Amino acid sequence: MKCSKDGCNAPALKDGEYCYWHSEKTKEQRKRSASKGGSRRRIHVEDVPIETVEDVKHIIVEAINELRGSASENLVSKTRAIGYLASVLMDAFEKNDIENRISELEKILIEQEKAVT
Repeated sequence: MKCSKDGCNAPALKDGEYCYWHSEKTKEQRKRSASKGGSRRRIHVEDVPIETVEDVKHIIVEAINELRGSASENLVSKTRAIGYLASVLMDAFEKNDIENRISELEKILIEQEKAVT
């Protein structure tokens, strides 16, 4: 069931009419979460060049592991984020495989052209 708030397409809470963001039942939890938002300890992360599929895969794996180790109160959001990142990672694996196959085919074509001339 969808949230009853106009324009909201989020799923309604179980046994409820509204989603997490519009329900009166979650109002206090939202306030607590919002107040924690800026208080999280910041860490410095070095910029990593993202030039290849391998770079993307490395960053996604790192993000998944960070999420898995986080002490998030909202398990549903955490699980959805991990699922989404895992899906993106699977796409990266597929693209990496295709990239490798194309490289191999290009090598074969170059060798065949050299053999002909």
